Amino acid sequence: MMQQYVNVSPDSAMMQQYVNVSPDSAMMQQSHDEKKLWKIKKLLQDNDLNKRLLVTMNMAKKFLLPVLGTPHDTIEEGIVVAIWDVDTRTQHSLLLQKWSKSYVLTGDWNRDFVKRRSLKRHDMVGLYWDPSNNRFNFSVLPPEEYIVHIKPLILALSENNQYSYNLH
Repeated sequence: MMQQYVNVSPDSAMMQQYVNVSPDSAMMQQSHDEKKLWKIKKLLQDNDLNKRLLVTMNMAKKFLLPVLGTPHDTIEEGIVVAIWDVDTRTQHSLLLQKWSKSYVLTGDWNRDFVKRRSLKRHDMVGLYWDPSNNRFNFSVLPPEEYIVHIKPLILALSENNQYSYNLH
């Protein structure tokens, strides 16, 4: 199969046909505040569907630890945190622990979230701290919040600011 390269400007109709994420598209219409609400967004992997939800060290240091006000050595042993499932309006408790290079939410994660909510690989979940209720809020985020479907595309910027692209 012969590959075809076409030069188009970044704002051309042809480019928009393949990468349709203009500021006024339906995908972009969700309010800015609502998108900022979910501080931790996690695309579930196979290992998250077992006994624990892994949170990266960076995300934990940025969004979990500051709100808990708990000494780091206590977290290594594990602390119980309240989790409110905003979708089903149910309260749960999970154990937050520090592992060598990450943090994990364990306890009844599998029963209370994975099985009860029928979570699967590539589902996106979100967490944020609710200071008025002293708990983390949890939600399964809809696909349109995190997936942009485009045809496979390779872009290259030429000297005259034209994009060359190759559809696969």
